[in-house]
Amino acid sequence: KKVLIELSITIRREARAGNPRQQHNLAVLYTLGIGVPLDFKRAHHWFNKAALQGLSESQFNLAIAYQGGMGVRKDIVIAYKFYSLAATQGLHLAAAGRDHIAQFMSRLQIETAQRMARGFQQGIERWQEMKNLEKAGQSNVNRILGIDPD
Repeated sequence: KKVLIELSITIRREARAGNPRQQHNLAVLYTLGIGVPLDFKRAHHWFNKAALQGLSESQFNLAIAYQGGMGVRKDIVIAYKFYSLAATQGLHLAAAGRDHIAQFMSRLQIETAQRMARGFQQGIERWQEMKNLEKAGQSNVNRILGIDPD
């Protein structure tokens, strides 16, 4: 446990710097109360940051949170959205979760969730394009200045 507490300092620093894997890890620590206070709302915050960057595990955990109302208001439409996003990336448990809650949803709710998932995915794609442009721009600046990236 002491190692996890020490590691949580590194995880927090890297999460704040924008690393989606560490944002996910920090959210997990908040759900367990290891190295940080037990806090489902903070966990949601960090899972959401990682999910916005396309991390399927965080999308899956958000689906679970919305399905059960852990740190957020219970909402099966949003849960379905996040299950769908994670399932699209190959998480089989997410597909099973999505299919399970679909049994309790109306056609309109499912269509709404699917529309929300498409919009969320487009946002992820735009964010990734921006990151790629920033990276390409920095590479061009380095090339112009004669800075070797290695």
